[in-house]
Amino acid sequence: MRDKENLKHLKIFKLFGIPTEELDEFFNELNAAYEDVALIERTTRGFDTKVNIYFNNEKVLKHIAYDITTNFHENVYSDKNVSLHKCLFEYLSFQKKVLSVAESLTGGIICDRLVSIDGASKILFEGLVVYSNESKMNRLSVKLSTLKTFGAVSDETCFEMAQGLINTNACDIAIATTGIAGPDGGTSKKPVGLTYIGIGAKEGIHIYKHIFKGTRSEIRNMAADFALFYAINHLKGSGEKLLQIK
Repeated sequence: MRDKENLKHLKIFKLFGIPTEELDEFFNELNAAYEDVALIERTTRGFDTKVNIYFNNEKVLKHIAYDITTNFHENVYSDKNVSLHKCLFEYLSFQKKVLSVAESLTGGIICDRLVSIDGASKILFEGLVVYSNESKMNRLSVKLSTLKTFGAVSDETCFEMAQGLINTNACDIAIATTGIAGPDGGTSKKPVGLTYIGIGAKEGIHIYKHIFKGTRSEIRNMAADFALFYAINHLKGSGEKLLQIK
């Protein structure tokens, strides 16, 4: 493997949501394959991974980039050193689209990250912290029957939260989050860490389900990370098939 000091150029990729074991195996093999002509380093925090590729030859970079993007197509969210929220901001700005967010579990984390960026008013229409059932009903038209039948932490409620944002006709894309952050409140059927994330637009909505592990803060921040990532994938057109809005 060549020394970093002897490699003149640097290219960065950002990836999200890949298990550490899978990353270790892939990048060990990649470094071995290109050990005479490049050096690939990665750092992972939570589910967010930064890949540094040090190289001299552009053809070598193209081969390495092809390997990374082929193996982790839906996990690569940027070819620059940007955060998830900055990347989402850039996608929204480029596509001239506006976002609305309804947060229960995450309690404003998503909006807080977005408004930390200068110019956020151009891409963010509104952010609602709809923590109580009454707020979900009054602000987003979540049905009482849905809450009674399925509960506030359910894919059905998350769907109606996202749908409530979209039905205002004021946004192009919506994010909704609901879940159990703990440390109390979990049951055998709905454990601490259970999270539903809704991403969608007028064409349809997809609900993602996760059970995160960690402290209350860690669970909420992981939910925010995944919500941002799924919104990026939606704008890239590589998200899962959307459910048609009822």
